[in-house]
This record gives sequence, structure tokens and C-alpha cells, in this order.
Amino acid sequence: MAKPAAQWLTLPAEYSPEKRERILQRYGIKPGNIDRVWEADGAVLYRLKRGLVPKLPPEMLPDEERKRRILRIADYIEEYRQLIEAEREAERRGRIEEIRRFSGRELESFGRAILDLKGRRAGRLFDLELVRYGRDRRIETEISSGDIVLISRGDPLKSDLSATVMGVGRNHIEVAFSQSPPRWALKEQVRIDLFVNDVTFKRMESNLERMRYLADPYRRIRDILLGLAECGPAPRLERESVPGLNALQQEAVERSLGMGDLFLIHGPPGTGKTTTLDRVIRAHVEQGDRVLATADSNVAVDNLLEKLSAEGELDLLRIGHPARIDSALERYSLMLRLTQAPEYPEILRLQEEAKAAAERRSAYSKPTPARTRGMSRERILKLAGEGRSYRGVSPETLRSMASWYREEEKTQAAFDRLRELEEATIRRLVSEADVVLATNAMVGAEALEGVTFDLSVVDEGSQQIEPSTLLPLLRSPRGIIAGDHRQLPPTVLSDLEILKRSLFERLIAEERVPATMLRV
Repeated sequence: MAKPAAQWLTLPAEYSPEKRERILQRYGIKPGNIDRVWEADGAVLYRLKRGLVPKLPPEMLPDEERKRRILRIADYIEEYRQLIEAEREAERRGRIEEIRRFSGRELESFGRAILDLKGRRAGRLFDLELVRYGRDRRIETEISSGDIVLISRGDPLKSDLSATVMGVGRNHIEVAFSQSPPRWALKEQVRIDLFVNDVTFKRMESNLERMRYLADPYRRIRDILLGLAECGPAPRLERESVPGLNALQQEAVERSLGMGDLFLIHGPPGTGKTTTLDRVIRAHVEQGDRVLATADSNVAVDNLLEKLSAEGELDLLRIGHPARIDSALERYSLMLRLTQAPEYPEILRLQEEAKAAAERRSAYSKPTPARTRGMSRERILKLAGEGRSYRGVSPETLRSMASWYREEEKTQAAFDRLRELEEATIRRLVSEADVVLATNAMVGAEALEGVTFDLSVVDEGSQQIEPSTLLPLLRSPRGIIAGDHRQLPPTVLSDLEILKRSLFERLIAEERVPATMLRV
């Protein structure tokens, strides 16, 4: 006799794993009875092994639609999580293999490394530590502004010190560290290698996880993209003709104003796609929308920023590393705007206060494991107050460690006040901007953490992998993607065909999302 079909059940995801396990045990379900588990949309879905049919309450039994939704969302997230990991690994392997296979001199001849450098501090840029590496002979390299590089002395693969390139001169290269570099990085015989930027992969993975529990109205965009909901139409919302636009470009602007959820603009070369996006964004700002405008590359973002800044009436804010922003557009960068904010003098004062506190702390013995010998912070403070030695640690060392603890509290408090003011100022600048511009990857940066918009406009839609496009799209209840899938597809090092098909191309092929093609 055939075994009965596998049984499915759900439990709220808000329950702790321990609570879910206790509930399952109540109905005679052990971990070994569970075939597979999915998690999405506020629920954990279990498929039991065939043959086990416990008597469950109705609220634990999902209907077919509920089951379909959870499976679709969870499977999509897991599939693309694995694809991103494969792409990350392909890029990492490629760089590691290159560094391992070729000598430093060979990599330098390829333009992928720079040898025999000596570093010196070059000041600060906002919260970045700048170091200029130079040498007597000329530097000829493919490494350029914005690249992530590995800093080492000896074997690069044993170093975990990375930096962002700010600029390359005739015989020097300047890089920015997010934290003060170690002393060895300022000595002679330093080597710089082009390396992998892992941040983008991490942000795409984090965004995929967010998809599990999106709230309305952002959940609707997700459901449309996954085929779980129908996309609303994009009827023309007629308005006065915009000077300089042809009929199809005007139609794209008007349909974007009438769109319900998503809208695609197919712009082959020479059809004025960037001009159209400029007017689309302006039209939405005029009706009170806050817009997030992105692309996969910094060049495309800067092209759009240049268009939007031409007439000067919009409050534009460019998010991104200064090394990756066109110098002619620097005045719109978040970091420069931060220095012009009325809060900035207080930020500078707090920076000095935090720096001074850290310097005072460094005058005392840091409580390392070798020094503390198992003593707790409270024990050290007590012994220091009593002037006693303990486990071979002298009273002087105990007093010094106690002083370090006290200065550490002051240092941490100073840095906390600094961080709080910086974050509040950045939130204000972002919230006041009509249009925030960034690469897709920078949407996942700390400056935009938790920030949402009325509309996301994504350029270069056909030249980015699907998880990259999702980063900006899931920050707004409505989204516009522009591109041309008949040009170059996304660049994929892992050679996985599914990653070579962009979200823009998929949606065009499925014909579920309203679209306009620019033809003139």
C-alpha cells in the first residue's frame, strides 16, 4: 500500500526555534520526521516525510495559495543566494589564482599590482584616513580611482588590509582607509594589488534576506517580480508637452506618472534614454515624490546626475565614495554636503574630543588576556583601588589597566556622541533631498539604512544582474527600470547563464509589466 502524500504545516516565524520545536513535539513530530523547511512571509513551512500524518489543528495547515507563496519566495531567495555566492567565489578565485600564479613583477607588468612603495600619511578626507604611496620610478597601472586594493608587505594572500584608491599619479598612488592603517603599512617595500570588492555581494545577500518579510507597500513590488501578484497598468497621465522631447519620450513621461507599480522604458542607443529619465524624475518631483535614482555603474549615475543638475532647481544628493564620483559633480556628494552642514563644526569638535580621549587611553596598559590573566574588569578596578598585586601582576600594572578602562569609557562615550550626530545629520540631508543618486550597491550602505522613497528609477537595467536591480526597487512602492536588453548583458565571471539574464530582460520577455519603447 502506497504511503500517503507528504503533509505540510506552518508555524509563525516570530516564534523562537525552541518554541517551534516544543509545538512540533506536542504533535509527535521529531526533527528526524521533517523532510524540508522553508521560511517567508511571516511563517515557517514544514514538509514532513511521507507516511507521517499527525492530527494537527486547522491553523497549522496551509492552503495551497499560502504554500505556493512561501515556496516561491523562499526558493527564489535561496537560488539567488547561491548564485551570488558562486559569482563571489568566481571573482575571488580569479584574483587569488592570478596573485598565486604570477610573480609581483609579472602582475605589475599586467597593471594589476604596484611594488616597492613607501607610505606616508596624507591627511583625512571626512572620516577616511589617506595614505600616499610613492616610489622613485614611474607607476604604470590599470588600477584606478575607486578600485579596492590589497595592501601587503610580502605575501598579499596573507594580508587582510584593504583600501580604496583615491587617485594615481606619475609616481604615487593615494588610497583611503576606513580606519587608521597599521604602522607596517607606512614603511618601505609595501605592495598594492587589485582585489575583490566583497561589499557589493554582502549587500545583495542582505537585501535578498529582507525579501522574506517585506511589509506593504514594498511587499507588492516583490510579489509582482516573483509572479505572485498582477502588475498595475501605466495609463498616460497627459500633461503639457515638455520642450525637447519627441512623442515617444513624452509618452514615457506621461505613462510613468500614471503607473501603478512598475514601468519599463526600453531605450536603444541614440533614443535619448537619459534625457527621458531626467524628465521622468523631474515630473515626479514636481508632484511631490522623493526619488531614488540608481544605476549599476558610477559613470551612469554621474551621467544622470549631470543631466538633473543642468537646470539647478532640484536638491540633489549623491551617495558614494568620493573616489568614485566625478570631480565636476563633487558638490552634490554626501560627504561634501556634510562638511557644509551647520552641524559640522560640532562634528569636528567631537572628532577632536574622541581623538584626544583615545590618545589619553593609549598612555595606559591595555588589558590584554596576557595582562589580565583571567581577571574581570571589576576585579581589576577593585584590586587597583586597594593597591594590591594579583597573580604576579604588579599594583602599578593593575592601576594602569584600571586607568585604561576609565579612559576607554570616556573614549567610547565621545565616539558614540560623534556617531550619533553624524548619523542624524546624514539622515536630515537624505530626507531633505528631492533626488538621491547612488549605484545599486550603495543603496545598501549605512547612509541609506532604513530609508525609503516614493519612486525608484533604475538605469542600465539590462546590464546588471537581477539581485543588483532589487536593491533600489525594494526601497519604494513604485519602480521604473530603463535599459536595452539587446545590448551587452550583465558581466558575469561565474559564467552562469541565469545571472546573464537581467531582471529588465526577464520582465520584457514575460510581458507582465507595462513598457514603452523609445524608437526615434
